[in-house]
Amino acid sequence: MADIITGRESYRGDQLAVELHYVPYFLDELETFGTRWRVADRNEALRLALLEPEQPGAALITDRAADRPAMVARARALRHRTHPGADPGTGGEDPPDLDVVLAELRDRARQRYQGWPGPAIGKVRLVHDVHGSPHIGGDGDPVQATPEEAVLPPRSPRARPIRLGVLDSGMYDHPALRGRYLVESDAALPARPPDWTAAQGHATFMVGVALQKAPDAEVVVRSVLDRLGTASSWEVAKKMVAFRGAVDVLSMSFAATTPDGERPLILGRAVEYLDPEVVMVAADENRPGPSAAGRPDAPAREALEPYTPGWPAACHEVIGVGADDQDGKNAPFSPDLPWISLRALGVQVPSAFLEGRVRFVRLNQEGQEEDHGGWTFDVPYARWNGCSIATAKVAGAIAAIASDDGVTAREAAAALLDPPARRSPAYERVTADIRVP
Repeated sequence: MADIITGRESYRGDQLAVELHYVPYFLDELETFGTRWRVADRNEALRLALLEPEQPGAALITDRAADRPAMVARARALRHRTHPGADPGTGGEDPPDLDVVLAELRDRARQRYQGWPGPAIGKVRLVHDVHGSPHIGGDGDPVQATPEEAVLPPRSPRARPIRLGVLDSGMYDHPALRGRYLVESDAALPARPPDWTAAQGHATFMVGVALQKAPDAEVVVRSVLDRLGTASSWEVAKKMVAFRGAVDVLSMSFAATTPDGERPLILGRAVEYLDPEVVMVAADENRPGPSAAGRPDAPAREALEPYTPGWPAACHEVIGVGADDQDGKNAPFSPDLPWISLRALGVQVPSAFLEGRVRFVRLNQEGQEEDHGGWTFDVPYARWNGCSIATAKVAGAIAAIASDDGVTAREAAAALLDPPARRSPAYERVTADIRVP
């Protein structure tokens, strides 16, 4: 796959998602650029199809395409209007071919059909574990913790089980978590390699954090993030809608950005089409914050502007979560943003993790791996920072309140967002480090 990664976005450079009903229309239109496309996948739940060239690696615009210079000029003008000066393609450089194709398809629909915006079409964006995004600065790598720091509360025989979904990386067979979660076969990590990447321990850490809040929850883990914490939004969306009827709360610790700040098609469709009774909780990006933007000594991957929306956290149907420090104030990597509905402790939080040698590997803005060293974890426990940790706390708190107080997950979430005057013991117990900003 030809991935395109810039300061504001990352996406598959040779794939498009289109409205399922309009596949024939798009296949005909795409052929006018000189390359034949095919349906690589389709998903009825999303009402979308995935298109890609029939020949892998084929040029998206060939000499057969009429008036390429004019198309490129129109695409460049569009990018200049939507995000001036941000990325290659806004000045003298040509935009990537996929941007040219998209701009031309949309312009054709408007010109031919009296301003009709055309059927839904969009890029297949890459989502990133908010620790490993190429757009952001580091929020600290995990450090060794002890088992005593991350003891799980005992289960209650009287509790009403609430199903908590975790869509994340693969799951490590951690001895303290055995019997407390369900994992699909493709979500179980393989036998221990010579060394892990920190992103591979992400799901295990999040499950441990959630169970500290909600020890009686029925946790369902599904894997979508790879060893670097990255995934195609197409695969993410398919797995999101597959949680229909399977969980009450869904915790998501990944994000994608768009250059114009608009809601991306695929992730937005998954949020829209997921069961409305499922409470979706998503981490905001760990970001440099206003004081770090443009700082001369800032790492190159701190290219994300402090107020760029991170999706799906910025969707209005989703509870976006930011992180607090140990004093109950905004963590340095989590500024005030309007889509952050709740905040929770996200600094130096202990939980279950991997055992053995763990490498701290991230993607840079060029999409290349950066190795930042590593650490040997003598016992499988760590302390870590990030909005994702805060998200697991919020998801666990919703599950705990729903279970202990006999309410629905949506009612429990509403109580967190608008704290009641009279609060149950369960509410008081799980919300000590959670607040409404």
